[in-house]
Amino acid sequence: MTVSQRGNAETAETSPVVHLSQVGKCYRVYGDPGDRLKQAILGARRRYYQESWAVRNVSFNVLPGETVGLVGRNGSGKSTLLQIIAGTLTATEGECTVRGRIGALLELGSGFNPEFTGLENIFLSASLCGFGKRETEAQLQAICDFAEIGDFIGQPIKTYSSGMVVRLAFAVQAQLRPDILIVDEALAVGDELFQKKCYSHISRLKENGTAIVLVTHNCSQVLEHCDRAVLLHQGQQWLTGSAKQVVDTYQRLMHAPSHAWEAFFRMNDLDANTDPTRSSQAAKTTEQRVTNEDALIPTTREIYPHGELEIVKLDLRSPQGFTTQSLQQNTPLELVFRYRVHRTLSAAWFGCHIATTEGQRLTGQRCFQSDLARFDKGDEFEVSFFFHGALMEGTYFVGGGSWSSEGADGWIHRVVDGIAIRIHAKHQSSFGSCDLMAEKPQLTAVLNG
Repeated sequence: MTVSQRGNAETAETSPVVHLSQVGKCYRVYGDPGDRLKQAILGARRRYYQESWAVRNVSFNVLPGETVGLVGRNGSGKSTLLQIIAGTLTATEGECTVRGRIGALLELGSGFNPEFTGLENIFLSASLCGFGKRETEAQLQAICDFAEIGDFIGQPIKTYSSGMVVRLAFAVQAQLRPDILIVDEALAVGDELFQKKCYSHISRLKENGTAIVLVTHNCSQVLEHCDRAVLLHQGQQWLTGSAKQVVDTYQRLMHAPSHAWEAFFRMNDLDANTDPTRSSQAAKTTEQRVTNEDALIPTTREIYPHGELEIVKLDLRSPQGFTTQSLQQNTPLELVFRYRVHRTLSAAWFGCHIATTEGQRLTGQRCFQSDLARFDKGDEFEVSFFFHGALMEGTYFVGGGSWSSEGADGWIHRVVDGIAIRIHAKHQSSFGSCDLMAEKPQLTAVLNG
């Protein structure tokens, strides 16, 4: 096992700042406290413990300016990996190489002394990250301004609320601009406004070359902020790829038993050893590709097992009622889901969503139908959703499904990225994800006197 940390030597921009190769962490579990003493005396001649591997055979790289998310259920080994990268935990096997200064938010208030004031803890936390007193003093005002805790900066940390602690902790780590920033669910404690402020600052850190490793159970944050992601399950690395590919796979298998994971990966021919060094741009290019330019079929299409109802067709229709795959901007659109009945169901919800090719959901609708008893086995019906033509020029993925209180997680049937649609624009003065069709800007002259 090898763990090393290097200084800020001149290297190519494509050289990883974090490199993990076959990393594993094993804990010894003793059945009786006295077995520890026996093991210490007898050594390798006899074994009094069971091995418990928190993680094993994990390999991936993180490039400068890249954000990599670690995704998985509780107990999958995410926090263990972050601690190994941060250097607070030693790996049992494999190699972990880190190049540059690390800023870490591993636990609420980690690195803080509860008896010290907020100001004293700023210097303490910064020194633990390798920053000197002068460097910290140069950023002191920026740290205090970002934390927004006012006069509490002079009070002991033990008097802080959990939100105040995470404000100060993030402010210290982020304002000192580390080469690698590690965040483990810490921002979940802050309020929504502060989270947006933090992620906005994270984006600026990325632009300046800071690599970020993020653990969060909020999949939308992974899609929005991560270039790539790693899927972990029971300490094993199952998939490394684009954020959308990993999140889609995780959401499908989130509540599945282990044998279902194995069957899914065999059936879809997925390999955990996806090239971990590919750039974020390469990942996005692969994800946005469609298998047939004319048919606009997403490569990311996922069709889930169905229950009482099944989606047999999904169409985009023009205002004239024609099935199409592209529309002009500002043209109203209709999404039509055709369902086939397999078993009578008394009530169900229906929904749809429109997402970017990176997986960020822009909008959606849902409706409730409580009168399905008239449909017999084999009957088919349609559910239509209507939208204003506010999407900007580009390609979008459409998905949706049906759910009820019955069955696993309530889902009856679900399709992700069922079809791709394309929006064209002759002249586009707006920008962003959608056009809210605002009035034309007006310039008013202000006359003096």
